[in-house]
Amino acid sequence: MVSTKSFLTLEDAKLVAAAAEAEALRNNWPVVIAIVDEGGHLIYLQRLDNTQIGSVDVAIQKAR
Repeated sequence: MVSTKSFLTLEDAKLVAAAAEAEALRNNWPVVIAIVDEGGHLIYLQRLDNTQIGSVDVAIQKAR
């Protein structure tokens, strides 16, 4: 039997980020949204307005 492996595409990552952004905006949270693949490699990064620059590294580490 051959198994198949699912993976996160850039399109998938953008959909996840859009949902995260909507939630952050509803709650007035200034956040960085980082999405990584299963190896911990960055696929997508988005920093909302008025978010600290230092939050970028933190978001990537949390995503990993």
